[in-house]
Amino acid sequence: MAKNAYLQDEQRVTLAEDFLLALQDTKFHNDTTAQEIASEINEHLTTLKAWKEQEAQASRMSDADAVLDACFQGLASHIEAIQRKAFVKGEEHTYNQAKAVQKKLFPKGISAIIELPYKAEAAQTQAFLRDAKDSQVVDFLQAHQLEEWLTLLEASHQDYILALNEFHGSKEERKAVSEQASAARKYLDKTFTRFLRYTRAKYPDGHALAPWRQEHIEAPLERAEAAALAFHKPRTPKK
Repeated sequence: MAKNAYLQDEQRVTLAEDFLLALQDTKFHNDTTAQEIASEINEHLTTLKAWKEQEAQASRMSDADAVLDACFQGLASHIEAIQRKAFVKGEEHTYNQAKAVQKKLFPKGISAIIELPYKAEAAQTQAFLRDAKDSQVVDFLQAHQLEEWLTLLEASHQDYILALNEFHGSKEERKAVSEQASAARKYLDKTFTRFLRYTRAKYPDGHALAPWRQEHIEAPLERAEAAALAFHKPRTPKK
C-alpha cells in the first residue's frame, strides 16, 4: 500500500469516486464503520476537488494572460520594426508616425501594461483599446496592415475578462485551499488503505463476497496504482 503515496490527484479523485460508489452498496447501509469511511472520503474528496477547480481557474487565467501579453508584444514589436526601418531608410514621415503611435499606445513602455496584476492589466487594456481608436492610430495600422493585431488583442481581451471573472479567491484564500488539499491527499491515502484493510478483513479470500471485494475495491486501486507507476516511469532517452 506504500504505492498510494505516488497517486496523482486525478487518480485519487477517480479512486475516491469508485470507493464511494462501492460504499453505496446495500451491504454497507447498516455498517457504521463503512459509513464513517464513506464520510471521510467524501469530505477529503470535496476539498481536493475545490483545489483542482482553483488550479484550473488559475491555469486558464495564466493562459489568457500569456495570450494577451503576446498580442501586446506582437503589436509593439511591429510598430518598433516599422520605426527602425523608416529610420534606416531615411523615411522621416513614416518614422515620426510610428514614433507618435508608439507614444500614444505605449507611453510608459509595454512592461507598464503586461507586468501589471491581472485586474489592473484588464483595466489598462480597456484604456489601450480606447486609445487605439484614435484616427492617427487607425490610419497608421491600416497603412501598415497591422489591424489584425488589434483584432487579436480585442478578442484576447474578451477571453481575458471571462477568465478573470472565473478566477476567484484572494492569494491568501488560494494558499489556504492549497494547504487543505495537501492534508486531504494524505488523509485520502490513509482512508483508502483503511477501507482496503477493512474489506479484506470483512470479506477475506474464500468468503462468498471476496470476488465482489476484488472487483469493486481492489481492482480500482490496482488501476490507480498502475496509472501512478506509469506516470512516474522514467522515459528512455532518445538516441
